[in-house]
Amino acid sequence: MSIKRKFLLVGTVIIALLLLLLLAVRLIFGSVENSFSENTDTSDKANTFQEMYSNGLQCDQALRNVFIDPKNEKGKENFKNGIEDLAKSYSKLEKIDSKAATKLKDKYTLFIDDLKQIEKMVASGGLITIEHIKSNTKVWREIKEDITKNLKETSKIAENTQNEFASYLSKILISLTVGILLFIIAISIIFLIFSKSIVSSITTTQLDLTRFFSFLNRKTQKAELINLNSKDEFGQMVVVINENRSTNGY
Repeated sequence: MSIKRKFLLVGTVIIALLLLLLLAVRLIFGSVENSFSENTDTSDKANTFQEMYSNGLQCDQALRNVFIDPKNEKGKENFKNGIEDLAKSYSKLEKIDSKAATKLKDKYTLFIDDLKQIEKMVASGGLITIEHIKSNTKVWREIKEDITKNLKETSKIAENTQNEFASYLSKILISLTVGILLFIIAISIIFLIFSKSIVSSITTTQLDLTRFFSFLNRKTQKAELINLNSKDEFGQMVVVINENRSTNGY
């Protein structure tokens, strides 16, 4: 095989190995992406339940503050903002997990409607009574229990998913490292075999030519034929040299 073909063969093998490595990396990162997406969705769901719980508490506390001090403008503002934030967190839950949102819908609607009615009454100058507090607190306790239950369950799932993702990512990194090392080893072996073939041809040709020129300069009494079985350009050159030496009686 000619040196040119050897270079082409080595280049082709290297490119093929590189493509296989890139394909493996692409598949690995695709799998990691799916696992990361699942982990992110679960974490987002847990965070949303936490937001709903915090917003509900804010509404409950702000309502009590306004009841205690009807002139507490800061309390009224916090009450209004709490209602808006609670509505936003529920809308977020609908996008993340519509089934979970549907299960809370009835209690959520009852709670948010009651809050809006009280907020509208306060805005028009009305006073919050103890009956408003009792009624709203009762509704809040019912939805709070469901939110707390979902929060605990989702947080536990999110924690397990995160641990599984960390373990999976660790295994992926190990596999990727091993793959890269194997690629480097394979390339090294190919270059070693290729360079050994080339160097062997050059060394043999150089040594035998040195012996031949020593014979021409009468430093030795005998000129042996160059012993090289290579099929590359060096081998072809040796064939020509040996034929010429035989023809001229060397």
